[in-house]
Amino acid sequence: MRGLVDGIFAIAMTLLVLDIEVPEGIITESSMASYLTLLAPRIHIYCLSFLLLWIF
Repeated sequence: MRGLVDGIFAIAMTLLVLDIEVPEGIITESSMASYLTLLAPRIHIYCLSFLLLWIF
């Protein structure tokens, strides 16, 4: 039973990662920094969700 639960949590964590998009057309470091700034709330939510799943 423990293996099934671990598998379900692993799938949920994988689905969280798939929501983060890979940027296209980023050439310079400054454009990457601005993109990461815009992406920061999503990364924060991802980290909190991952931590919550890890605790369970």
